[in-house]
Amino acid sequence: MYIVTARQMQELDSKTIQDIGIPGAVLMENAGRGTFEQMLRHFPDIRQKKVAVLAGKGNNGGDGFVIARCLLNHSCAVKVFLLAQAETISGDAAINMRAFQRMGGAVAEIPDETAWQGALPDIQHAGLIVDAIFGTGLSSAVTGLALRVIEDINKAGKPIVAVDLPSGIDASTGAVLGSAVQAHLTCTLGLVKKGLVVYPG
Repeated sequence: MYIVTARQMQELDSKTIQDIGIPGAVLMENAGRGTFEQMLRHFPDIRQKKVAVLAGKGNNGGDGFVIARCLLNHSCAVKVFLLAQAETISGDAAINMRAFQRMGGAVAEIPDETAWQGALPDIQHAGLIVDAIFGTGLSSAVTGLALRVIEDINKAGKPIVAVDLPSGIDASTGAVLGSAVQAHLTCTLGLVKKGLVVYPG
């Protein structure tokens, strides 16, 4: 089994896009679909659950939008809670956000803690939560809105699926950067991140 640091994984992604010529949007599609397939495997009753996808503004959030689109195609009740304003999303993440919206998918913008408090009852009534907040790019302590979201979903008592790695874990060291999602299932992408196999990650 190959184990990589965050920097090594980012370099591999870059080489795949630039040297081999596979677009980042294709990598994002594969990541989201692969995660969705694992969710079907581990939660065979997923059509009976309301799924809340928590998406950050980066590529991890973009993976979340792909997952949400797959869930919608599978006749699942799904809603995306975007921890930003939609107008700030760019690149491949924006492509997948717009695709999900054009399919009729619901996106709730959560730019601050007041908006999060309003959305929290929906999260607490969900049967499954998808953590697509932070990926391998996180290197500093989680603060503000993201910290509140992580702490609240950990308290919600719902199964959580983490995309690539639980938000708040340093992908290279396994350190908890302020607070981290306590995932029930982690679907890591590409190669296993070092932070997933060393304490405390």
